[in-house]
Amino acid sequence: WSQDPATRGVVGKPLILVDIHEPHAQTAAAHFRLAVKYLNQFLPPSEHIAYMSFDVARCNKASNVSSNVLTKMEEIAFKAVQAHGWFQ
Repeated sequence: WSQDPATRGVVGKPLILVDIHEPHAQTAAAHFRLAVKYLNQFLPPSEHIAYMSFDVARCNKASNVSSNVLTKMEEIAFKAVQAHGWFQ
């Protein structure tokens, strides 16, 4: 018996993606924001779901040479890890 998730067939939670090229993406994104807002009303402020939109294409096209998409995503991930205390 092992607690290793790889041997037990346990997989991570699926990602929720909103494709902006899909015709109804704006509507889907608005519904998703409302769903997060609805769920947050039942949670204490310290456990609210953090919703952040990030436009990879816009970040990639930014005129600032130092604005690399992976660098920006690393900053976001670092802040999330700090906020939740994972791996500390």
